[in-house]
Amino acid sequence: MLSPRFHSQVWRPLRLVVAGLGITLLALLLHTIRPAFLRNQELMVYDVMLRLTHREQSSGVPLIVDLDEGSLRDFGQWPWPRYRVAELLDRISAMGPRVVGLDVVFAEPDSGSLANWKGALERERGLSLQVRGVPLDMEDFDAILACTLGKGPFVLGHKFHTGLEDQGRTCLLHSIPVVLRRLSGAPDGVQGLFQAHGAACNLPILSRAAGASGFFNIVPDPDGVLRRMPMLMRFGEDLYPCLALAMLAKAEGNPQAVLSMDASGPSSLRIGTRELPLDPRGNLLIHFRGKGGRFEYLSAAAILRGEVAPEKVRGRFVLLGTSAAGLRELRATPFDGAFNGVEVHATVLDNLLRGDFLGRPAGAWAWEAMAILGAGVLSSLVLARFGARLSGLLAGILVLGIFGGCLGLMRSRGIFLQPLLPVLLVIACFALLTWWKSRLEERALDQRNQELIQTQDLTIHSMAVLGEARDPETAGHLRRTQRYMRALALSLRENPKFRPCITEEYLEALTKMAPLHDIGKIGIPDRILLKPEGLTAEEYEQMKSHTLVAGRIFEEARKELGPNSFLMVAEEVCRCHHERWDGSGYPQGLKGDAIPLAARLMALADVYDAMVSQRVYKDSMSPEVVAASIRSGSGTLFDPDVVDAFSRAQGEFLRVVERYR
Repeated sequence: MLSPRFHSQVWRPLRLVVAGLGITLLALLLHTIRPAFLRNQELMVYDVMLRLTHREQSSGVPLIVDLDEGSLRDFGQWPWPRYRVAELLDRISAMGPRVVGLDVVFAEPDSGSLANWKGALERERGLSLQVRGVPLDMEDFDAILACTLGKGPFVLGHKFHTGLEDQGRTCLLHSIPVVLRRLSGAPDGVQGLFQAHGAACNLPILSRAAGASGFFNIVPDPDGVLRRMPMLMRFGEDLYPCLALAMLAKAEGNPQAVLSMDASGPSSLRIGTRELPLDPRGNLLIHFRGKGGRFEYLSAAAILRGEVAPEKVRGRFVLLGTSAAGLRELRATPFDGAFNGVEVHATVLDNLLRGDFLGRPAGAWAWEAMAILGAGVLSSLVLARFGARLSGLLAGILVLGIFGGCLGLMRSRGIFLQPLLPVLLVIACFALLTWWKSRLEERALDQRNQELIQTQDLTIHSMAVLGEARDPETAGHLRRTQRYMRALALSLRENPKFRPCITEEYLEALTKMAPLHDIGKIGIPDRILLKPEGLTAEEYEQMKSHTLVAGRIFEEARKELGPNSFLMVAEEVCRCHHERWDGSGYPQGLKGDAIPLAARLMALADVYDAMVSQRVYKDSMSPEVVAASIRSGSGTLFDPDVVDAFSRAQGEFLRVVERYR
């Protein structure tokens, strides 16, 4: 029949594997329900991965014309008169850009325009003004800007309102014709995209002239960090592109756009030869190039003054925006807490031009679930089989493999798979299973220790019984002295001088080894040990040798087994319990503190029991007389501190005498 220990060894790894699989199922559940705290941690992991894999160099094609502090200082505060904006755009257009996107909105008529303020006076004051000397083509600044927009490759910007309370006015916007490609399980219609209910848009005269526009809505994640941008938004029954996408479409002649839909919503957008991976809300993960300032800036003032060479602009994608304090829009990104808004659009545009997109593949949830399952099963099997060091090494390799593999996919293929749960699963399995294994080992060690303690106690008891077999009168003596020693040591521990050295381990050793203090008598001949009358001087010297016999026994054992508190105490007690405080004892004539503490305690306990006990060669003495005799020996026969401890424990000594009389 198999032993219980064998069954424990067989079932323990299986239990560890089952526990690891339980953690794996919990991880799969978290992967399915995706609680908020987990999503926040996943966003942080994504930021770390992006910082480790991003490409710092841009394509060099996007260019930002900056309405900077110098431009506002030289040409007046914003908004500028529309004729000055038209002049700026004319100069940019003359330098041959591929396309120009405006990260500004001209939502209201120019209040400085002559036609506008004449009309306002007529409507509000009933005044009819005649202005001479002003050319007709300079009376309407909005018309001037519209004329410029109609002649160049310009794309206007606007902002959608997604709240029902912000429906706004009717706008002239430019939708993008999109062909829907429905994959298996895709719902009818366009589901998942952001739905706009209104817009902050440009004047109709400007929108008609430009012929193209795109929204510049920026949608941060729940933690306030910008990581993605919607490529398309729904407004009414049509789909509208973001500013960067509208610029790309205008530059490439408005190629066919194909939106792929799967069961979860939008999955990709093909425009021309480019395939943009989208999330279910129609967002593109922005492949940031690093902190702000990765794109070239040209001051609008420098262009107006003619200080910019055409080669700086020719063939490039130009964005008109602002970095001026109070006008610019700052966003937090994975790289920068204050990222200029116009650079966000430049980054998206650069992603479109280079085609280095970041995205999650089709079936990403299933791939991540398989990674979780594989990591959980593998780590459970490994950790259940090997020890802590090897398990830690293998778990570290597995963690590095998972995280490194995801980094490699993101760097080389632009595929983002979330490594957080598989990594946390391996760490959790290692931590929990290692803890569990340590607990099991502790239990096994405790069991072995208990067995060793029982064996030790049995050995001590057997040795004491061996001594009793030689001298039957010592049977009660051994039991009594054992209890005297414990009571005396506990009392002495109340003295601050001895409290540090009388530990629980030392106390246990004293109690257990006390019965062996006379074990050396096994080396004394029966004719001396059992002699009823007094011993001769020669016999007495031979009787005293029992301390050396026992001392050698434990000394040899200590040399064989190494340092051991029990053997040390046993040797001290057996060798020195007949030493006296004043140096008159034997076998070495030790004096004062040179006598080991265990021996000093044993000396008093041994003498006390010898005096209160009846022997073949003497009568017993009353405990009171014995106590007085011991106190009289303080400082000569006994350690004064030990005598004081005896006085405090005298009541316990009397109870021991009564119980084992």
